[in-house]
Amino acid sequence: MKTIYFDNSATTRVLERAAQRMYAAARDIYGNPSSLHTIGLEAEHLVSEARSNILDALGVRQSPLRERQLIFCAGGTEANNLAVFGSVYAKKSNKNKRILLTDSEHPCVLNPARRLADEGYDVVFLPTRGGTV
Repeated sequence: MKTIYFDNSATTRVLERAAQRMYAAARDIYGNPSSLHTIGLEAEHLVSEARSNILDALGVRQSPLRERQLIFCAGGTEANNLAVFGSVYAKKSNKNKRILLTDSEHPCVLNPARRLADEGYDVVFLPTRGGTV
């Protein structure tokens, strides 16, 4: 029986070519990209190359800050926490701004928002019905 997978918003199959490149990198260039030894520098080059390729594909122009414009995260929870906390903490003037979220957000968005509310931020949860605000 053939499997038909409908949950691609949660995860999806990796392209064969991408899987082969990842395996080769993990097998041959397994160093810590923050290390200064040869394998670490090779790993750092791969990360920089990947970052540059993604930014090029997204149409991000060259700039002095270009390398800092793309942050790799280990998963959705880490990425959402970075987005929520990062956007709020980016400026001290955000302290008195209202944060609007829906009541149907994923827990990895709701939990940081609740923490921000505990810190005194004005967090408003907009009610939803069937995913509609």
